[in-house]
Amino acid sequence: MAQSSAEGSAGLICIADDLDWADAVSQSAGDNVRTLSWAEFDESALELAASAGIALAYLAPSDVPLDWRLGNLCRTFPKGVVVELSLQVAATDEQFFAYGFRKFANHASQGDERVAGLGEFQRDSRCFEFQLSNYKLVPDWLNARFWAHPERFHL
Repeated sequence: MAQSSAEGSAGLICIADDLDWADAVSQSAGDNVRTLSWAEFDESALELAASAGIALAYLAPSDVPLDWRLGNLCRTFPKGVVVELSLQVAATDEQFFAYGFRKFANHASQGDERVAGLGEFQRDSRCFEFQLSNYKLVPDWLNARFWAHPERFHL
């Protein structure tokens, strides 16, 4: 696959074996896109982790287990990952939820800016996103109001 930017850090990394999908992402996102095949990603995931920004990934049927790919994506791109899953891949939403992914609600019709035009070339697929910063929401009960009792502090 062609690379659209230098080998160093890229703001957006596109991972796909589908050349048409990767080219559409590159054209939509601009110059700061690095495009990798899944084989290239599998070989260089540890190297990418140090300089990675966010990633867009297209998952088509593969011999590599889905859980292995999702785990690698989450570890390599904690700032954010958007995964477009082909309907030909036998995967449940729960497999994505187990890694902290959230499902996009028909982003093509909502014009979701986080994926900057992904809906223009979306085929029959489902989309999920992961961000480590919103992986675990803080429950309402976990705050100082419920845990700190200054009236009990006898100095």
